[in-house]
Amino acid sequence: MTSGKAAKILGVATSTVTAMCERGEFSGAYRPGKWWRIPLAEVQRKRQPRKPEAPRE
Repeated sequence: MTSGKAAKILGVATSTVTAMCERGEFSGAYRPGKWWRIPLAEVQRKRQPRKPEAPRE
């Protein structure tokens, strides 16, 4: 999927998704030209809520 569609799903700006791609945060993301392509499974993985951390005392 495009970085724009991924941004909508994740609720972030397209520039944020582009930066995430450049940092290698999406496994399998590639850039066949000007725009990034990101596997749907990777976007869904990022969308899943993280487990809350244990409270610090």
